[in-house]
Amino acid sequence: MSIIKLEKEKRELLASFASEKFDTDLSSEREEFIEQLAIEFFKKYKRVSASLFNVTNDKKSLKMAMNNQQIFELISSRRTYFKFLNKHDFPISKEDITQCLEAAITAPNHKMTQPWLFWDLGVEQQLLFAELYAKNKAENKFTTGSNAYHQLYNKSIDKFTSLPKIILVGQILADKIITQKEDYAACACAIQNFQLMAWQKNIGMQWSTGAIINDERSYQLLGINKSEIELIGALYLGNIDDSCQPNKIDRKPLQEVLTNLD
Repeated sequence: MSIIKLEKEKRELLASFASEKFDTDLSSEREEFIEQLAIEFFKKYKRVSASLFNVTNDKKSLKMAMNNQQIFELISSRRTYFKFLNKHDFPISKEDITQCLEAAITAPNHKMTQPWLFWDLGVEQQLLFAELYAKNKAENKFTTGSNAYHQLYNKSIDKFTSLPKIILVGQILADKIITQKEDYAACACAIQNFQLMAWQKNIGMQWSTGAIINDERSYQLLGINKSEIELIGALYLGNIDDSCQPNKIDRKPLQEVLTNLD
């Protein structure tokens, strides 16, 4: 669809919204057209003007690309997911990872410290980290060199190398403790943004804070100084098997965690 045609269709669409005959109960076909138009404009301009996404007349204000209920459903349906489809048959594209990372770095951060760093592990690096992962697993349970140790070590190697994609997340450590706390919160927001974008793409994610992010050898592999950059998570990613249904989660109701101070 050309930009000229998009502009023409946008003007016609806005004119219909401004009309006194505008019906607030949009047909499904019109709603589908609205969403597609917004998507096309986003692709062309990399951003969308307020006039496209938010159309107002005397009767109704309409969110065109995604309404409030859709946003809430995306957020509330998100789950930690670690049962992935086979990475060879269902690989994650570089484009999908890039879009998730682009979403991550839009997270709020106090005074624009932008404290996050990311490492996208390739095949060789994943194998090196798999060895650390397996050693930590086996050493915590069995005597080094025992049969049980080797069995768990080999099982852990297979598990880690089967992960379709791994992203490590680090926090640049500020000098002040209060700033470090603010920056950790910002990094957590970035990870949430990443996961929501992944979830929208039907990509599952597990945010792990396991042993490898605290292992000194991880810092050596990445060539970073622990006093300057702290690893705060390993993001395990893979395409979701639609036949696997998430467990129902019993969250506290809002009234248990909200205090209204009038």
